[in-house]
Amino acid sequence: MNWSMNTRDTTKYEVSVTYENQLEAKLTLAKVVENAEWDEVKNDITFTVKKGDLVVATISGADMQKTGNGYETTIKQLEAGEYTIVETIATSGKTPKTITYKIDNSAVKSGQEASGIVLTAGGTGTVTFTNT
Repeated sequence: MNWSMNTRDTTKYEVSVTYENQLEAKLTLAKVVENAEWDEVKNDITFTVKKGDLVVATISGADMQKTGNGYETTIKQLEAGEYTIVETIATSGKTPKTITYKIDNSAVKSGQEASGIVLTAGGTGTVTFTNT
């Protein structure tokens, strides 16, 4: 929201306010690739984020930013609820031997589909996929 006011002395005041919705949920999607260079595989990786049957986001590996030992992106303004993420890997590049995922601090599981991701209002969930 921008607001301005003109006074009689012609001084102009401007105020800028940024609101953050405390009811929205956020989802951080992280990716770790072992035994391959990120630049070789990033364009072959796509994540589809769904709430029920509704696709709420499609993320390309090329859209992710470098972090500590991997790459990640955060999806904001999500409704609280249960989500599923499906990783798709094009076969044109290197094919991983194994794909695992981890939701928040849960145990590591095998597969390309992470389901049962519960996001709460004002909270942030994290899902990490690892390809070896």
